[in-house]
Amino acid sequence: MTKKEILEKYDFNQMQINKILSSYIIKKISTETFEDYLINIFEYESKYFSKQEIIKQITRNPSLITYSEETLEEHRNNLRNLYTDEEINSMYKKEAKLQSISKEKYDNQNDLFLKLNYSVTEIKKIFLALPQLYNYDETNITNRRDKLKELGYKDTVINKMSVLFPQIYSLSEEHITEIIKYLTQNNYTQEEIFTITTSFPTIFSKYNKKKDKKAKKITRIEDTKSLFLELGFTEEMFKYIFIKCPSIISYDKNNLKNKILFFLENNEMDFVLENPNHLKQSSITSYARKFFLEAKGITISSNNFKMIFIADRDFKRKFKVSKDEVIKQYQKRLSK
Repeated sequence: MTKKEILEKYDFNQMQINKILSSYIIKKISTETFEDYLINIFEYESKYFSKQEIIKQITRNPSLITYSEETLEEHRNNLRNLYTDEEINSMYKKEAKLQSISKEKYDNQNDLFLKLNYSVTEIKKIFLALPQLYNYDETNITNRRDKLKELGYKDTVINKMSVLFPQIYSLSEEHITEIIKYLTQNNYTQEEIFTITTSFPTIFSKYNKKKDKKAKKITRIEDTKSLFLELGFTEEMFKYIFIKCPSIISYDKNNLKNKILFFLENNEMDFVLENPNHLKQSSITSYARKFFLEAKGITISSNNFKMIFIADRDFKRKFKVSKDEVIKQYQKRLSK
């Protein structure tokens, strides 16, 4: 059989086959021994992954086929110093090339982040979210940090941002500076920009220009602002809310609209301005709690409106009922 036929036998699709066979290292393997390599890798990987997951791993990193069980186990043992097998599996699924990483490269990356004053817990959190970082050159990482420092961020702040959003290390310099430029052009002060980006660094991934170059630049920020304006808020009101709770730009538009409408229906626009973070609570939870409290004879007014938004554990302690139980109790009414 040809290599193509062998791969078909193992249920690789045509696109996967083309990618694997285009690999230089696969071309070097003789047709006679190719299936033996494939058998060995499937046998080892099946201890940790399903067949389809193994196929994806090989497609993303064809050189895996050439590795012995001893080599793969050695690489896994390197990671076991910090991660569980379940965590390693998760990382391999995100970055198949991690199975090829040497102990030296692995240790060097960990040492680099320790020198940058990350704790071991923070290092683990970062690499679990973005295992590709183990394959990054030190220059790539330091360049990102240098660019952020040029923009006014201190090392301690950069560390905090990257723990919240490790992907900041994978963004281009242009991508990072573009959102700063956008906010500056829209009259946000440097202090306000720092407040937004340090508390919600994910914002750097939310800024996307339309592919059509003729189209006006539209951002998630502008889309969200338009929704607030449509519902009666002023630009200054939106700006204030956005600075206090920048994560609102990541909410689904319809869900956010329902959250805002809940406040407006109860004549509590001022409450939103005073407590923007309460927009994080789902509208379903808010309505269900209101129904529950009213059923207990509690009239909701401006004086006690905040009762709807107390922490779940406090609500349960006070009323002996969980959030899920309240929602289930009023499911029919909520679905109308």
